[in-house]
Amino acid sequence: MKGMLMIYLLLCINESIGHATLPENAEMKETAPLPSTTSSKQLKVLRDILNQESLVRFTVIQKIETLVLDAIDSKNLSQSLERRLNDVVKELGDLKINDDKLKEENAKLKEELIVLHVILGNNRSIDDANVQSINDSEILFLRRKTSALEKEFKALSLENTNMNEQLLVLKNKGLNSLQNETLNLNKKYDKLILENDAFQNHSIMYRKKSTHLMESLLSMEKGLRNLLVSCNKAMENDQQNTEDAKERKIYSCNPTGYDFRATKCEKGWVRFDESCYLFSSMETNFKEAVKFCNNAAAGAHLLEIESSQEEKWIDLQLKLRGFQYVWIGLTDIFKESYFVFISTGSKPSYTNWHRNEPNNAGKVEHCVEKWSTGLKWNDKRCDVKRPFVCKLSP
Repeated sequence: MKGMLMIYLLLCINESIGHATLPENAEMKETAPLPSTTSSKQLKVLRDILNQESLVRFTVIQKIETLVLDAIDSKNLSQSLERRLNDVVKELGDLKINDDKLKEENAKLKEELIVLHVILGNNRSIDDANVQSINDSEILFLRRKTSALEKEFKALSLENTNMNEQLLVLKNKGLNSLQNETLNLNKKYDKLILENDAFQNHSIMYRKKSTHLMESLLSMEKGLRNLLVSCNKAMENDQQNTEDAKERKIYSCNPTGYDFRATKCEKGWVRFDESCYLFSSMETNFKEAVKFCNNAAAGAHLLEIESSQEEKWIDLQLKLRGFQYVWIGLTDIFKESYFVFISTGSKPSYTNWHRNEPNNAGKVEHCVEKWSTGLKWNDKRCDVKRPFVCKLSP
């Protein structure tokens, strides 16, 4: 509001100066205009005077404006300083209040300290006046509080003592228990060592026996083959022409009933009866096994077991080679639960399923594997990888 008044005053001064004239000029206007005979020199002097008057008036106006602006700035600065002064005064008041509070709290703490010294009997030199100034209710409260703290301290000490005793008992008991358990473990360990040694000895003996049996088996097989060769040579030298006599001589030399004069199998194939077998340790899925056997030789196919005698011979070969299971050429991929040979599509006349098999677990088991133990068959997922056996029949 004061700033507006200063601006209004400035405008009034400017207007008054703008309309002011010299006294001589006023008298000239009131008396009469300048004579027409006034010389040009006088006119020039008059114009100079008027110009100087205008310049002086403009300068005065600028100074007045500057003074007014300075006054406004001074006023604003004064108000700002006044606000800061008020803030400082308020802060000093707050500090004084806090100082008074601290003094009061300090006095209370001193009083409580005196009371504690009086109760505990640690200070006998306290003035009676100071002791009498303490409120009786506060003394009673502090005494009760001290008594409660003493009881709590005694309870904690007793509990700590009990815990130490229990800890000692548990430590002794745990140490004895640990020692007993260690002794038991040592005994078990010694027993296991003895059992392991016995098992190793038994395993060594079993291996020796197995090696001896294998050697005996190979020797028997060699002797049998030599016997068959000799029998066949004797048969060829026989002059009898009847087929019955030939058959009698063959079966008299070959108690198994199989004709070992079949065509010789290719290298890598094993002969049994009139068929040749290829045992592959390569593990692959059912589809790849079928494809491999079909390409192995003309007329070859994945193993198809047709009798119990054939299966017993297959089991013996698998055990000799360490096979746990192999694919056989049986599947129900064409019709669920209707198993047929993959090479001919015919239903087998001989089967040897394991108990509760085939069960089509998960509804995805459509191919058949043969286990080397138990002489049993099991349906299996076709994408599982297994060794396999190829068969070539005449």
